[in-house]
Amino acid sequence: MIVLLDLARAVIKVYTEKGIRTLAFESSELLKSIIGNNKVLYVTNGIPATVDEILATIESIKKQRSQQLRKEGEPLYLRSTSPGVLNIPGLFNQLTKQKEDLVFKGPFDGRTVSELYQNYGKNVFQNNRSIAVLVKTGKLQLLPESEFFDMKQRFENGDFTIEADVEHFRKKMTLLAPGVDPKDPINFDITKSVLRGGGTGRQDNESGFIGGLEDLLL
Repeated sequence: MIVLLDLARAVIKVYTEKGIRTLAFESSELLKSIIGNNKVLYVTNGIPATVDEILATIESIKKQRSQQLRKEGEPLYLRSTSPGVLNIPGLFNQLTKQKEDLVFKGPFDGRTVSELYQNYGKNVFQNNRSIAVLVKTGKLQLLPESEFFDMKQRFENGDFTIEADVEHFRKKMTLLAPGVDPKDPINFDITKSVLRGGGTGRQDNESGFIGGLEDLLL
């Protein structure tokens, strides 16, 4: 098995016996399920490496990209890392005085944090258990505006596809929600599944949310 890091497109290409898997750097956690405990040939330097060694390299590259992209004072975006619809029920809208669902139609149907504060209050991340758990487990990810749109543009350019992630979530959906067809886009709502753990974006959120957002909330 060969792992190639494409720095220009910020994607990971995994060459397996079954074909090529292409992941965005932001979905790097999925390497663990693809590679397992096997050693792979890591390009660009062509030496055997473990998945943890590769992930450490990717994290370093991601931090460098983040520093290059970020602009002072830019807004934060909240996005879903799931390939399908993510529905968060029962949020009280302070403007309409009614409860409503917060729906992310896909990974790039983002919301600004200021919009969430306006609609649901400045304590929405602390008071809403579903959102708090989704952020902690990486199913919701906080990104500065420049990084959010950079990732969205790379996706729209075809540098990577969400299809590489879909099978991972379908397997979880089958285990945690028996009887629901994960191939049906209407039913592909994994809110119940994510409240029980795991997912892409987790490492970014543990540093970005717990660290960076605390400053924002003060």
